[in-house]
Amino acid sequence: MVLHLAGPRGLAAWIEHLEFLGAELLLHAWLEATGASVIARLPIAQPWYAFPGTDGVRVTEAIIDPLARVVEQRAAPEAALAGVAREMKRLLPR
Repeated sequence: MVLHLAGPRGLAAWIEHLEFLGAELLLHAWLEATGASVIARLPIAQPWYAFPGTDGVRVTEAIIDPLARVVEQRAAPEAALAGVAREMKRLLPR
C-alpha cells in the first residue's frame, strides 16, 4: 500500500482527491519515516571519505567485490588480494 501511495499513480490519486493537503500529508509521512531513521543513526555516524581521483566508486567496488568473493568462499584470499592490488595500481592516481 505504501509503495503504491508513494508511486506516481498513488501520488496523483492523492493530489486529485485531496488536493494540496494530500501531497503535504504524504510528504510529511515520508519525511518522518526516513528522517527518523537518519537521526537515530547520527550518534554512530562516521566521517565520509573518498578515494582520490575520479574513480572513487570503482576503487571502492574493486575492494568490496573481491572481499565478498572471499567471504562467500568463491575465491582464495591470496588471489583476491593480488587482484585488489592490481586494480588499485590501475585506478588510483600516482
